Amino acid sequence: MNQYFYRFVIVFLLTLVGFGMLGGGQVFASGGSFDVPHVNDHFEKVQQGPEPQKVDGSWDWVPEPIAKAVNWTKEKVSSGWNWLKQTADREWEKAKQGDWLDGILALILTTLIVRISFKVGILRGLWDTVKGIGYMIVHPIETIKGIVSAIYLAPC
Repeated sequence: MNQYFYRFVIVFLLTLVGFGMLGGGQVFASGGSFDVPHVNDHFEKVQQGPEPQKVDGSWDWVPEPIAKAVNWTKEKVSSGWNWLKQTADREWEKAKQGDWLDGILALILTTLIVRISFKVGILRGLWDTVKGIGYMIVHPIETIKGIVSAIYLAPC
């Protein structure tokens, strides 16, 4: 009984929010403070006009250099990341052979790798959150279906 009550409360609150966002009641545009133009129901065939001319914009050159810069940055960061991991592995191998200075360097590099990986993970999580919110805004029906499915399948 308790689980059905919680589901009912959630559905009821979501319904109230939905009514608040969509508005209530019907609105008719009939003569009042402004005139509504009459719509001609028999649409006549419109004559074809001239084709639109393509105008070169001043910003058309922007996407290509940005794409090149992004690809160059990805390539350099990726190669630097691989170098850092290879250097840490090489230093660990030297440390296993007894060189304590290489062991300290390997420990510092490994700590650096872990810290960078953690920060990259946080940034990826934030980016995925932004994409998820964007998906919810662009696809509201799928979002509502998912919420209803989550309520229905919620273990109470």
